[in-house]
Amino acid sequence: MKKIGRVTIFTFLAVLLFSCQSSESDQIEKAAYGYLDAVANYDFDAAVPFVTPATDSITLDFFRKVLEHTDMDYVNSNKPATIQIKSLKKTADDTAMVFFHKTTPITEQDDTIRVVRTGGQWLIEINPFFLLMLNGANAEE
Repeated sequence: MKKIGRVTIFTFLAVLLFSCQSSESDQIEKAAYGYLDAVANYDFDAAVPFVTPATDSITLDFFRKVLEHTDMDYVNSNKPATIQIKSLKKTADDTAMVFFHKTTPITEQDDTIRVVRTGGQWLIEINPFFLLMLNGANAEE
């Protein structure tokens, strides 16, 4: 009888562990997909729920400003974009890399994006130094 009880407890714990891991993977994938789909389709406000506050105030604001000076005919010709999540890999307890494929009417690309767990949520965090490279010395203007 004790053996059956141990097997039952072990099975329950294994199922619980598996369901938690699956849920965590789903959360990581949801954050990555939500952000990537929104940004690829130039809907930066739709990306906000999937990013850290710093990424919203620095990165998405930068993207919004760039869009103001972009030829809208080009933007519209590059939509709709589709995102396909290929895989994800946890690199630490609070960090994961998501590998994805993006297709637009103009281009296709494979890339990765970093997802971090902060405040109990999995969110996209873009390093602001990336923007400095894009914007050169005028990043603070």
